[in-house]
Amino acid sequence: MPELRERVIAAICEEEWPHPDNEVNSTTIHERLKRDGDAASEEAVRQVLFQLSDHGDITLVLEPSRGSGPVVFAVGPELCLQPHPDAPGAQEGAVRPWWRRVFGS
Repeated sequence: MPELRERVIAAICEEEWPHPDNEVNSTTIHERLKRDGDAASEEAVRQVLFQLSDHGDITLVLEPSRGSGPVVFAVGPELCLQPHPDAPGAQEGAVRPWWRRVFGS
């Protein structure tokens, strides 16, 4: 599942954060992965989203009345800074904070 985690992060980071609509739902993320030829189930995508939320990387909102699954409401400041192997080309020039470049990680 680590590879799926990276692909989900790349799909989340396709958006500009803070997001103008203040949300991206799990169905949208799943559809992006599917569009790119990923065979992951929507349930597997949701599981990764919950893991990212548990680690504080994203903030999820659950709105059962909408029926669209969990919604990514906010993204932690570090999540989209570092380039991800499956990220679109726009992230190739992502700039890491100076202390990360100097001290690593």
